[in-house]
Amino acid sequence: MVRGEYARSPTGWLSEAAGDFEQCSAAESRVTSEAWRRERLHLYTHWLENRNRLNSSVVGGAWQNSSITEDARRWRATLQGLDEADALERIDTELARRFGKPWDVVLREGTSPQLATDHLPIWNAATGSLLPARLGPLTIFRAGSYPGHPELGWSYNYSDVDGNSRLTLTAYHLGYAGLHSGVADPRLPSQLNAAWAEVTGKVISMGGVMRMGAVSGPTRESESDRCEHEVHFLGMQGRVLDAEGSARRESVWLRVFRGHFLKVRYTRRFEPADETRALSELRAVRADVADFVGSYA
Repeated sequence: MVRGEYARSPTGWLSEAAGDFEQCSAAESRVTSEAWRRERLHLYTHWLENRNRLNSSVVGGAWQNSSITEDARRWRATLQGLDEADALERIDTELARRFGKPWDVVLREGTSPQLATDHLPIWNAATGSLLPARLGPLTIFRAGSYPGHPELGWSYNYSDVDGNSRLTLTAYHLGYAGLHSGVADPRLPSQLNAAWAEVTGKVISMGGVMRMGAVSGPTRESESDRCEHEVHFLGMQGRVLDAEGSARRESVWLRVFRGHFLKVRYTRRFEPADETRALSELRAVRADVADFVGSYA
């Protein structure tokens, strides 16, 4: 399952039905984006059940034929005059007919924590995005929410085979509305400081030491996704000596992603002779995180 196949910005009949995607109204853009995301999840759950990839798409247009113009004409007439809720209901009806399942069932299947336990991609409902099974050499193994505290969102845990590298990706909102996408939101610096304080506190509580002079940040960091678009984060990193005297690199990256804070904590145990390999892994992880964000932003 390659996440790129069911990722990237919405194209096809719905974009044409709304007119040029960059020029359409805010309401049309929201309907286009949400419909595209819902079909991504339909396609993914179809793959989960059948282990085959469909070669056609309701929202994205027919990938292997030239019927997109007819589809666009049909959907322009179908959606004309409908408000957002009614338009999405009509689209859900079409998707359910195409894939054989209603949206609520598809959503339940796609967000099941068992997917992460089975090392498979998992859907984050709040951001409408499919978390990849792998980030660099790290594989997802756990997903969980915080019962009774929806503002804390969901966390997704990744690890390498030996347990030397671990990553936790968390999407949360803390009750804030109107968060500005990217790194310009004024609430980001305090969130980053709080995240780094949490890292420092855990290190100390486990008998470790944050090496003085080895902490950098906060800094604005950029990474290119697979389409060579720059994805920005605010970040901090440092080096730690744990209770056994082993060296670790700790990194935290933060940005706003689809109305939510997206926090990534990455930790890797390494020896001085392993520095080159550690940096190579860090670049691979960052590139895959950037690609995930770029695919669904």
